Amino acid sequence: MLVDNVTTMSKYKIAWMPGDGVGHDVMEAARLVLDRLQLDAEYVPCDIGWEFWCKEGNALPDRTVKALKETTCGLFGAITSKPQSEAKEELAPELKDKGLVYFSPIVKLRQMFNLHTNMRPAARGGLHGAVRQSEDEEVDRQGT
Repeated sequence: MLVDNVTTMSKYKIAWMPGDGVGHDVMEAARLVLDRLQLDAEYVPCDIGWEFWCKEGNALPDRTVKALKETTCGLFGAITSKPQSEAKEELAPELKDKGLVYFSPIVKLRQMFNLHTNMRPAARGGLHGAVRQSEDEEVDRQGT
């Protein structure tokens, strides 16, 4: 019997960017929801954040930008950003005298992909600033 070697492709290909700190927790919770929805998706792990600045001198590695251009969308957790003086101090020793300058990967992503608005769902009874939101509303926040 001949077996067909056809690989089925997922409907969505999502760049998965946990980033730093609480970003890993946020993404774990997001994955629970997406799995519960049975979203037909392939999740592509991507590197972003402080760890990559310290090890590589780039908080948004080129391989991540390439992956973002090849996926349907990106899902991002959170990152750490620090002042330039602290950023330079935390670089790996072999990178310290290379003239590297830290930039926020989020700002760079917004500029690269023309992203200007964050959509944030609001929970019932939750507060966003001084405005009370109902469960079926969202807050649209303009980014930098």
